[in-house]
Amino acid sequence: MNYLDYSISFISGYVYGLCNVIVGQPLDTIKTRLQTIQNNDNIKKLNSFSIGKEIYKNEGIRGLYRGGCTLVIGGGLIRSAQFGVNNIVIIKLREKYGITKEEDKYFKIFDPQVVGIIMIIIIIIIIFIFIIIIIIINQLLVFVVLL
Repeated sequence: MNYLDYSISFISGYVYGLCNVIVGQPLDTIKTRLQTIQNNDNIKKLNSFSIGKEIYKNEGIRGLYRGGCTLVIGGGLIRSAQFGVNNIVIIKLREKYGITKEEDKYFKIFDPQVVGIIMIIIIIIIIFIFIIIIIIINQLLVFVVLL
């Protein structure tokens, strides 16, 4: 493996982070403006489209991307690290252990690592459900005691 193979995944991650900000930042700005508007009788019914038009009319394209510079840098670097490290780990694991053979896969579809991750997610969901049940029971007991 040469450094070009590693750098492609880092560059891909940065481009993904950049695209994420380019698409998401205007929507986030519009959402934030909608959340900060005070509800008065004088204000007509506003929606995302009208807020976006108002921002563009008053502040231009820069208004939609206000505060996005740090997200471009930070989001790009975070995604770059995620993609790059993931690719390096996969390459190193395949060099050490080889590619999973068809007979080692569960149901001829899932790698053993995927099944392990799915089991961890299922356990977390079960624990979360038990916590919610305990909270509900606790609230019911408090309600019954207050009656």
